[in-house]
Amino acid sequence: MMKTMLLFFMAFVLSVSAYAENENNGKNAKTAEKTEEQAVVKISGNVIDEERNETLAGAAVYIDNQKVYSDLDGNYILTNVVPGKHRLKVELISYKTLENEIEVFQDSKIPIRLSQE
Repeated sequence: MMKTMLLFFMAFVLSVSAYAENENNGKNAKTAEKTEEQAVVKISGNVIDEERNETLAGAAVYIDNQKVYSDLDGNYILTNVVPGKHRLKVELISYKTLENEIEVFQDSKIPIRLSQE
């Protein structure tokens, strides 16, 4: 009888500890997902001619080692940007090059206004 009770108790302890370990792994995985999601941000916006207020297609928008071009509607999207300070640079033929330091901590829309040379 004592051996049966001991065996039952041990089985109970093992099953409870296995359940607790699975619960903790699930919580750790969710925490890791949130951390990864928060580790990068997205910067988007549009590039506009400052005088005519028209969108500009084909402008090169740089942040760090990432470069994208504005689309036909002047829109751009930079993904996988690490939060913090960055150097934003925008170039387009016949327009003055724009360079600004920006600081981002969350997804941001940054409109860019270029003036002609």
